[in-house]
Amino acid sequence: MTLRRALLGFLFWTAVVLFFSTQGYVGRGGGWEALETALRRSAPQWYLWGLLSPFLFRADRWAKSRSRDLRGRVLHHVPLALGFVSVYVVLRTLVDGLLGNFPAVWSFTGLAPQYHWNFLIYSVLVGVGIAYDLESEARERELRASQLEARLAEARLETLKAQLRPHFLFNTLNAISAFVEKDPKVARRMTAHLGDLLRHSLESADRREVPLAEELATVDDYLAIQQIRFAGKLSVDRDVAPETLGASVPGFLLQPLVENAVEHGLVGKSEAGWILLRAERRDGSLHLTVKDDGVGLPPSWSGNGRGFGLKNVTERLRALYGDRARLDIANGAGAGVTVTVTIPWRAYE
Repeated sequence: MTLRRALLGFLFWTAVVLFFSTQGYVGRGGGWEALETALRRSAPQWYLWGLLSPFLFRADRWAKSRSRDLRGRVLHHVPLALGFVSVYVVLRTLVDGLLGNFPAVWSFTGLAPQYHWNFLIYSVLVGVGIAYDLESEARERELRASQLEARLAEARLETLKAQLRPHFLFNTLNAISAFVEKDPKVARRMTAHLGDLLRHSLESADRREVPLAEELATVDDYLAIQQIRFAGKLSVDRDVAPETLGASVPGFLLQPLVENAVEHGLVGKSEAGWILLRAERRDGSLHLTVKDDGVGLPPSWSGNGRGFGLKNVTERLRALYGDRARLDIANGAGAGVTVTVTIPWRAYE
């Protein structure tokens, strides 16, 4: 038992002594003599239980170790209660005799009346100990469950993130392969950008979130490959508020959205294509927009029909932020598709 716990226990039992002393003090009409008498008679009762309580709680731990359920634990306290109360009655009779509270009567009729009330005190102390123990176990189970849930969420996030890498790598290599024979120089330039893209991917592999500036650098490498692929027919505009560059965002959040804009919006389009990247802070949230002027959503499209990239992003947002994040997809005012991601604003640390 530490000194601090001993001090706290002494203060607690002192408070109990003072509380129950008021009954005798008031019953004797008040005054210093009544207070002294009340304290002298109340102190032995409660301080003795204070001295016995550490041993009582150790006995309860023993009862717990010998029982598989609460019922068996309580049944073990039947003989324990008899033993503890008997020790208390003997000590109380000795102390009261020494203090002159009551004459020491060592007969059955003198000792037996003390058992009933003190069995109740014993039961209350044991009940408090068991309740505290059960509450501690419940907190521990809750903590373990939350830790397990966090590990499962982390594993799911890593799985979702890992799924993106081979997906975008396969699509990018397909784009590069088209130039290997007809224009090796262009293929080498695209491969160099792919190397930078993979480097960014590896650097963020062990982080759930990255600064927006880093995420935009990854998107720049991807778009550089696509601009070579489209031979100058793809333009990119940025409307990124400077204060958002340090915001925390999930790694590989924007790349699949930009890839969707290219592969589903601009491929097959006869004229030049255009993509807008926008980032702004509004109402305590970070709003990220990827907009294209492509063919738009087909009439039969529904939110349930999202492709791999959009589905992956949606699941990662739900795992990271729950209901605090949104992904909205809609046809643009003139043409194309606008995808907006809304996540809680938080500066990257």
